[in-house]
Amino acid sequence: MASIAPTLLSEHSAVSGAALRTFFNIADAWSLSNEQAMALLGLHARSTFFK
Repeated sequence: MASIAPTLLSEHSAVSGAALRTFFNIADAWSLSNEQAMALLGLHARSTFFK
């Protein structure tokens, strides 16, 4: 079971990265402001958004 965890983590990271890239591409195409994009992501802190 321990050997599966690193594989799942790397797959999760790859999917998360692709999802965020897609989100920001859509946000850009829709000309969303940073505040609008943050609201859609459920973020309240600007520092989290710009990481």
